[in-house]
Amino acid sequence: MMKKLIKYSFVLLYLLLIVSCTGQQKTSSPTSITNTNATQPQQTPTMKYLSGGACKECNLMFLGMPLKLESIDTTDGWFKKGQKLVVEGTIYQLDQKTPAADVIVYYYHTDPAGKYTPVDGMLPSARQHGHLRGWVKTGPDGHYAIYTSRPGQYPEENIEAHIHVYVKEPFIDVPYKIDEWIFKDDPLVTRELRSKLKNEGGDPVLEISKENGVQKTKHDIILGLHIPGYPG
Repeated sequence: MMKKLIKYSFVLLYLLLIVSCTGQQKTSSPTSITNTNATQPQQTPTMKYLSGGACKECNLMFLGMPLKLESIDTTDGWFKKGQKLVVEGTIYQLDQKTPAADVIVYYYHTDPAGKYTPVDGMLPSARQHGHLRGWVKTGPDGHYAIYTSRPGQYPEENIEAHIHVYVKEPFIDVPYKIDEWIFKDDPLVTRELRSKLKNEGGDPVLEISKENGVQKTKHDIILGLHIPGYPG
């Protein structure tokens, strides 16, 4: 009798194990689980290297550069005596159609007397650019605007008044300079001079209009245009 009970107990245990195994739902391995809420990792564009067109002095653009940059910048020259000047436009990729985002443009120029005038508190290495300097950084629409004063011609020098411009693209390893912006109504900007321009970044000649005493110009920048060694 005892042997039969033991035998029946083993049979019952075996049947319970079968039922338990066949009733268990299969779960996927961790590697096969798909999280529908997960986002795909963003691919960072490869850093490109400029083989020409860069300049050592371009690194001065980083001296004193604010941590947060906007697409609009205003210098002290806007608030002082002198001719107010607004330069605005759109920065495009090399195809001249696609607005370029996250591009930093650094500019500096003389005061109305034609001098680069530093002020207290400037970093020593940046003083050579004077205090009329600034930065803009484009948003998705590529737009930028600079409110400043019109620069003066160097004293006792036969050089047209101009604004120095450096560009730093987000995925180019170094900043590079483009042609200095000059003014179409400047008597020194002759046809001969214009024929010698490299047109780096586009035609640098600013055509001026005037509204309520403020000089205005629309000027677009084409990234990489006529820049030696540009990787685009």
